Amino acid sequence: MAISHFVPAPGNYGENYIAVGRTLPATAITAAGTIRHFIGVPASPLTATGRSELLYFKGGALTFGGTASSTTGAVTARIVKRLSGGTIVPISGTVTIPTGTGTGVVLAVPLLAVASDNDLTLKPNAGEALAVEITQAGGGTVATQPGDVQVAVKMAVLR
Repeated sequence: MAISHFVPAPGNYGENYIAVGRTLPATAITAAGTIRHFIGVPASPLTATGRSELLYFKGGALTFGGTASSTTGAVTARIVKRLSGGTIVPISGTVTIPTGTGTGVVLAVPLLAVASDNDLTLKPNAGEALAVEITQAGGGTVATQPGDVQVAVKMAVLR
């Protein structure tokens, strides 16, 4: 008999999750510096005290589905939280995107070991947002942008 109802996996303790993501634009990597691509996160229409969304970052991934990239210099990615005042808070570790990364490559983006619970908690109703930052270090060049890059983030629903 097929399981047609929610059954938490061992270790999840009944947590409910949402996955949010987006396709990155054709110019996902800049020639030098950092570019930030925002990830849409739903906010609750109920904004009364105790009714707004409260989410917790559980990890993410970058998935490459098209043309392989061709870059010089180190290219890295990480997930960050942007507070309503504009402050950027790193919430994931940094992953390296090697040149030649193309179709079928998945790069896991782990939790940042030193991030606090407050850092990992997202309040979209309070104007907080998620983004993936891609950095081209050392003034490298981008001969070929990677094609069809997707970023996905797993969030636990706290309320």
